[in-house]
Amino acid sequence: AVVSTQSTGFGVLIGSTFAKSHVTFNILKGALEPLRESDKMGEVMCEVIVSAIEVVGESSRMDIQQRWVKNGMSWTELTPNSADLIKKYKLEFLSSSSEPVSPGSSDTAGVKTIFELENMFSDVM
Repeated sequence: AVVSTQSTGFGVLIGSTFAKSHVTFNILKGALEPLRESDKMGEVMCEVIVSAIEVVGESSRMDIQQRWVKNGMSWTELTPNSADLIKKYKLEFLSSSSEPVSPGSSDTAGVKTIFELENMFSDVM
């Protein structure tokens, strides 16, 4: 499901580099900082994430979610309208219980359970 936006294409350009883990969320957040004033920081971040998922595939959602947590990312640092962007770009898997999310979005307890299961399996393998 491709989200159509009227962006400059920066998100798509950086998306493949981000998908391959060559760029961290923290580096990306720093690079996008000048966009905060125009309230485009969160929008471009969403475009990068969606582009990365398109490059690597739906299976990359777990990796991206882990990188989000590892880098201590928060939607409130990126945009004042986080709930709208999360819904628009279908990024509920990156929301936390402390951040506003539209009704009917994913339950973060399920994400924690997935992490616990993955950690158990990584110990076995």
